[in-house]
Amino acid sequence: MEAKQKCKKALDEAKRKREEKTIRELELREEVNVSRVEESDEVTCVGSSEPHKLGPMDKWTRAIDPKATKTDSLKQQQLNKELWKERTHEVHKYIARWAYTHGAWNMQE
Repeated sequence: MEAKQKCKKALDEAKRKREEKTIRELELREEVNVSRVEESDEVTCVGSSEPHKLGPMDKWTRAIDPKATKTDSLKQQQLNKELWKERTHEVHKYIARWAYTHGAWNMQE
C-alpha cells in the first residue's frame, strides 16, 4: 500500500507542476501584446473561434491555390516580403515602446 501511495503522490506532484507551468506561461503571454494596426492579415480557420497564428514555418509556405496549374504548383514558393516587413516593423515598434517605457535606452552606469 505504501508503494501505491508514493506512486500516486509522485503522479499528482508531476501533474501539479505541469499545471503551474502552464498557468505561468499563460500569464506571461497575456502580459506581452504586439499591437497590430491591421488585423486583416490573420487567417481564420473554419470551425475555430480563434484566428490562425502564424508560426515559424508559415513564412516558407503559402495557401494552396486551386486555380494554379500543375506546373505552377511545382515551382518553389517565395516569401511574401511585404507582409514580413510589416510584421518586423510592428515588432520593432513594440521593442522601442518597451525600451522607452522602461528607460532601457538611458543606462549610462
